[in-house]
Amino acid sequence: MAVGQVFNMARQDDIYIELVLLNHGAFSATVDPEWDANPYNSANGGPCDTPQCFATDPQAKQYFQRRLRYIAARWDIQPIYWIGNGGMKKTGRRSNLRNWRPGSRT
Repeated sequence: MAVGQVFNMARQDDIYIELVLLNHGAFSATVDPEWDANPYNSANGGPCDTPQCFATDPQAKQYFQRRLRYIAARWDIQPIYWIGNGGMKKTGRRSNLRNWRPGSRT
């Protein structure tokens, strides 16, 4: 079953889906580390030298905004809210992400 079908079926039955786009390991160098393979990592061509940069770098935020817009348009998702920092306390730098929103300036 394709993702679009899942969203359509959920919409028909008035079911809400919590779609997790980021896991803590993607932005951690210590807990379940996946930073080495992260596309935001400058070693992979991304804009960030450290995982913490993701929450503050304007280019990284712009890339993530584009990703959110694509996902919302691709599957016609009408989000009630976006959770951008689930599990981020495991990265050791949750303070950078606590109040972060894709369109925020912090």
